[in-house]
Amino acid sequence: MFPLFFGPSSLSRLSSLSIMKPLISVGELIDQSWDKYRANLPFFLQLSGWLVLVAILNTIALLLYPSVGAIAYHTKFTFGEVTGVALYSFANLLLSPLLGFWVFVSLAIGAKSVIDGKRMSISSVMRETQRRYFPALVVTVLVGLTLLLAQIITFGPALILGAIGLLAQNAWLLGTANILLILGLIASIILTTKWTLYYMMAPYAAILDHIKNKQALQKSRALTQGKFWAVLIRIILPKIVFLLFGILIAIVIQLVLNALIVSSTGFNLDVQQRLIALIVSVLPVLVMIFLNPLFFLSDVLLYQSLTEQSA
Repeated sequence: MFPLFFGPSSLSRLSSLSIMKPLISVGELIDQSWDKYRANLPFFLQLSGWLVLVAILNTIALLLYPSVGAIAYHTKFTFGEVTGVALYSFANLLLSPLLGFWVFVSLAIGAKSVIDGKRMSISSVMRETQRRYFPALVVTVLVGLTLLLAQIITFGPALILGAIGLLAQNAWLLGTANILLILGLIASIILTTKWTLYYMMAPYAAILDHIKNKQALQKSRALTQGKFWAVLIRIILPKIVFLLFGILIAIVIQLVLNALIVSSTGFNLDVQQRLIALIVSVLPVLVMIFLNPLFFLSDVLLYQSLTEQSA
């Protein structure tokens, strides 16, 4: 009776809808991330604390760095000053990205173990990080190439048409290229935002579920497809809350330190500038050491919620 509404397939669909677990809310992401962070702070700081190496190298580099006067008057740099410039470049252009990605992988693994109630030892996390670092890096590069493709798709026609217009000295083609460039900028913002959201969970799929290469991107897209605003809000809002908290603390610390520097160095502007530059360079790294675990706890909780919902 009433097969149209109450047939077996309809009943199974209704049953699956009724038992579908709702996506974790923004409030739950913030609360659970904070609770697990506070309960396991020493554990997370041991993982995130590797970034202190960047802060130490920046400190040494800035102590050796050429003075304001040497830069302003183009005087010949000493060996120590050249070393400071080279060390600062190495710390920020090479070490920071590679070490930062190591921290990302280790925090994702550590966060999952804490969320699952089976917190791993630091040595176990390091071993797992070593094993999953390169596959996760490959997936992250693939995500980057995909986002680069979005730029080529949106800006490519305008650039090609503009190049042809320049070679042919054709004003109509150049005008059309400028219009396409404006449209391409709008399309780029939309497409890049959409694809960033689609593939943001791909590195987590590689790290937490051992899914490699293109399959990780496909898994991420499957998890986020049709949930654009729901996922976007849950990715952004918790991080804004945590970041505002960190910025507030950093501003207070910097104001206090700046006041101490000015009062202790008097009118020696060179020393003041060097110490203030040191604070500006090192303080953000120290703040991020404390904030990173919160960011990754929130992301891992969201990834697990998306995975459970799609199961």
